[in-house]
Amino acid sequence: MEQCQAVVKERWCREFKRSKGMQVFEKLKWVRKGLVDWKRQKWRSSKVYIENLREELCAALRGPRNNWKLKSRVQWLQEGDKNTKFFHSKTISRRRINRLHGLKDQGGIWYGEAYDIWRIAKSYFQDLFMFGNPVGIDEILECVHATVSFQDNISLSKPILANEVVAAVKQLNPIKSPGPYGFTGSFYQNFWATIGGDILEMVNTFFHYGRMLQKFNHTHIVLIYNVEKPRRMT
Repeated sequence: MEQCQAVVKERWCREFKRSKGMQVFEKLKWVRKGLVDWKRQKWRSSKVYIENLREELCAALRGPRNNWKLKSRVQWLQEGDKNTKFFHSKTISRRRINRLHGLKDQGGIWYGEAYDIWRIAKSYFQDLFMFGNPVGIDEILECVHATVSFQDNISLSKPILANEVVAAVKQLNPIKSPGPYGFTGSFYQNFWATIGGDILEMVNTFFHYGRMLQKFNHTHIVLIYNVEKPRRMT
């Protein structure tokens, strides 16, 4: 853990002459690369492997279990079940259930190729959020009464406090599946002393200007079915 902390601290100190959001983004990329290199160097050394063989053997049963535990995301088993086979089968089962084999388009024609599934899904969401030139919006808005008082607006417009951001970070699930850049909540919680200052500045900049770096909005979009074996987007 100490070596890992040293890598994060060294990498995070690098300066980038960019906006605060872009600085944080570049630092995260730089830290990730450093951790990947550190991991490869650490485990490639046969001397380190021999010296830590006993610890690795003791952790052999825990390692796979934790890996499948992270993937299966079965939170109610965190304190109890120690069965690696369960986590493995649970993850495989989820993959089989969540696999989409095909979809019908608006005309009822079945398509099973990946490109056609993508095309149907894209068309569905484009139509769903398309602006249809509605009329009478002003009259409708006149009937919507303001529910945020002047005092509430002042409170909501106040600068974000550091303890509010820290509290939000502490509430992150440390083992939830990471986003596209590979950092879980555990990273932010364990290395907050190193990265916290830049994160706080970035958050305050966002609330002040109301703009977020587009790269931070990248995410994995997953279709969660409401029915078993879906055949249509609706």
